[in-house]
Amino acid sequence: MRPLFLLLLGTALLLAAPLPAAFAAPGDAEQPNIVVITTDDQPRSSFTRKIMPRTFKLLVDEGTNFSDAVTVVPLCCPSRATLITGQYPHNHGILANQDGYGSLIKPRSVLPVWLRRAGYRTAHIGKWLHGYEEVEGTRPAPGWSRWLTQISPRRYNDYELSDEGRRVRYGTRPGDHLSRVLNRAAQSFVRGNVDGRRPLYLQLDHFAPHRGAGVRSNKACIGSAFPEVGDIGTSPIPGAPRTPAFNELDTTDKPYWERDHPLLDERQVRSLDRRYRCVAESLASVDRGVAALVRAFRRSGELRNTAFLFMTDNGYLFGEHRLKAGKTRALEPAIRVPMALRLPRDAQQQPVSDLPVATLDVVPTVLELAGAEPCSGGSCRILDGRSLLPLAEGRTSGFAGRSILIEVAEPATPVPIGRSCAYTAVRAGGSIYIDHSLPPNRETGACEPGSVIEQYDLRADPFQLENLAESRDPAAAGARTVLAERLRELEDCAGLEGRDPATPGGYCD
Repeated sequence: MRPLFLLLLGTALLLAAPLPAAFAAPGDAEQPNIVVITTDDQPRSSFTRKIMPRTFKLLVDEGTNFSDAVTVVPLCCPSRATLITGQYPHNHGILANQDGYGSLIKPRSVLPVWLRRAGYRTAHIGKWLHGYEEVEGTRPAPGWSRWLTQISPRRYNDYELSDEGRRVRYGTRPGDHLSRVLNRAAQSFVRGNVDGRRPLYLQLDHFAPHRGAGVRSNKACIGSAFPEVGDIGTSPIPGAPRTPAFNELDTTDKPYWERDHPLLDERQVRSLDRRYRCVAESLASVDRGVAALVRAFRRSGELRNTAFLFMTDNGYLFGEHRLKAGKTRALEPAIRVPMALRLPRDAQQQPVSDLPVATLDVVPTVLELAGAEPCSGGSCRILDGRSLLPLAEGRTSGFAGRSILIEVAEPATPVPIGRSCAYTAVRAGGSIYIDHSLPPNRETGACEPGSVIEQYDLRADPFQLENLAESRDPAAAGARTVLAERLRELEDCAGLEGRDPATPGGYCD
C-alpha cells in the first residue's frame, strides 16, 4: 500500500487545485435536465432487450451503448462514491464497504453541490452510501434539494426511507414494493419541478437487482432480488448464462485460494438459475420506471432538453469460475457494467462505442452537460475520468488504448469464501493484470501482505479461462512486464494530462 504521507500530500494537492478548464461554463447555452439511473449489482449479461425492452427502445436505441464499460471498484459503497466525485477510490478515500461514508474525503465537494451552484434543482431517490446514517443520521446529504433515501436494513418490503430527514415506514402491500415507491417519487419530482426555469438533476439509485428481503409469500426469490408481485414468474430467460466460464472445469491456473472451489452440483445450478430469474424479474419494474420518466419529460415538453444515463454500480457473478455469488474480484462478470447515454435535443449519436470507459467518467459527463465546475468552498477536485460526450458524438481521441485502474482494499480478516482482501489491477490493451497485495493465508484465511499475480489476454480469452501469470511465452511475458509497469504508474494517479495540474502520483489515462 502507498505510504501515508504520499496519500495525504496527494489529497491536499487535489483539493487545492485550480479549476480545470474543461469544465468552464458554456456561456448562454441552455442547461439540459439530467437523469442518472443506477441499478445495484446488475450483471452485464442481464442488460438485454429481452429483459429491459423499454430501456433499450428509449435509451439505447436513441442514444449510445457503451459496450466496454467497467467499474473502477466492484463494490457498492466505493463505486457510489466514485459516482459523486469522479475519482478513483485512492483519491476519494473509500476502498471498501466497511470504510463507509465517514471515509469520504471532502463530502461537501461532490456532484450535487456543484450542480446546485450551477443552478440545478437536485434530487436523490433511492440507495445512498453505506455508513451514512452512522455519520449524519437521516438528514439529507450535501447538495440535494430533494432527498428520499433508503435507511438500513435495506429491503424491498417492510423498510424505512428518509424523506427530507423524516423516517417514513413502508409495509408489505404491493404498492409498498421499494422499486415502485422509488419510481413514483422520481416521476413526482419531475412533474412538480420541470418548468423550464431551472434545470433538474435526478439521481435515481435503485436497490434492484441486489439481494434483499421481500414479501414472505414469494418463496421463489428467497436469497435473491425480490420482484414486484405482478412480475413474479415472468422471467423471459430460463436462468444464468452458460458462458465458457460457467462452472469452469479447470481452475488449476487460478490463485491458490480459488482452486479449491468445487464444481457446482445440480442443486446449486438450479439455485443459481432461480436467483438469476429473480434478477431479471426485479428489473422489470426498473424498466417500467425508465419509460415512465421519459413519458413525464415528454408530457412536460422538456424531453428534447433532457439527457439520460443508465448504468449499474458493479456487476455480479452467477456461477462463473465455480463462484455461486460475489462481486469484489477483478473478473469480467464483476467489473463489466451496463452503460447507455441518451443526449438531449435530438443529438446525432454513435449507436455503439466499444472503446474502454469507466464509472468515473459519469461525473465529467454530467458536468460538461451542465456547464458546471467541480468546485465548492474555494477548492476543486481533480477528476480522474473523461467526459463521454466526445465518444457519443463519434470522437475517439483519448479513449483508444486507454488504461483503467481497478482497486479494492478490504479489512484483512478471515475470508470464508476464499478471496484476497486487497488488489490493484489494470485493464489495458485488451488484457487485464491483477496484483493481489493482501492474499489470504493458506491456513487461517486471514489476509496478509504479499503479491499474487493474475494475467489474462481478454481478446483471445474473454472469459478468463487461462491465467498467463506464469506463462513463459515471450508475448505473454512481454505483456506482463508492460502491464506491471502501467499498473505502478496508475496506482496513485490523479487527473488527466493537458487538463489538470500535475500531482506526485502522475496522471491517469
